Amino acid sequence: ALNAYMSYRQETMTLARLRHPCLISLIGAYVLSLSYVMELSPLGSLRSVIDE
Repeated sequence: ALNAYMSYRQETMTLARLRHPCLISLIGAYVLSLSYVMELSPLGSLRSVIDE
């Protein structure tokens, strides 16, 4: 469990530093479920864009 948390923490710190017009931004992170809150993509998911 500690290894998963450390990996999640490192990934969160990396995502928080990323800034580019083609990337959605990290808004927040929830440690208890190891999940992220990301900016809403105006075009929907990458899968829906690829499928069109």
